[in-house]
Amino acid sequence: MSDTPHGSIEHFHWLESAEGPDLIAYVLNGEGKNKAFHTVESDWHSHVRGQFFYLERGLISVRTAYGAWTLPPHRVGWLPPGELHTVRVAEATQGWGVYVAPNASAGLPGRTCVLNGNELMRALVLRAATWSPMQPLVEEQERLLAVLMDEMRRAPEEPLHLVLPSDRRLLRIAHAVLEHPDDVRTLEEWADWAG
Repeated sequence: MSDTPHGSIEHFHWLESAEGPDLIAYVLNGEGKNKAFHTVESDWHSHVRGQFFYLERGLISVRTAYGAWTLPPHRVGWLPPGELHTVRVAEATQGWGVYVAPNASAGLPGRTCVLNGNELMRALVLRAATWSPMQPLVEEQERLLAVLMDEMRRAPEEPLHLVLPSDRRLLRIAHAVLEHPDDVRTLEEWADWAG
């Protein structure tokens, strides 16, 4: 997925564990990975830890059972621990993120959302990404992470959420449009198709 100061994220087995540090930071660098990048979408999955992710470049869409969110650059996406979701990456991304242990998620939103990011968050995450998650945190590191969590809790929510309809016919159309946004059917054709 990306390179960090301590290797690739795929090798961080502790990211899917509630044990270990409360916060584990990482950096995404999509530079030069694939010049002919194609849209990539993950299967439905969830994580033991919650996850903040911020884009400096790129575009990500996240879907859960409750709706769809678009994450443009300079916004922070939040996925609570255990939230079933799928992620679509529309272009090579560059940014950062933090995996949050379930016990450290208190006071954070209980649902997926997009928050306004800031430079202090970025600076704190870039610093934390240089720390080894295998080493216990020292007091100074714990203070920096406490400031980061305060910034996340105070960040204003951005209105980048599309609520999915509750009517089964409209929900069928919404899922079809999300899966194939290039579909050019008319409203009447969609109504016939959905019954």
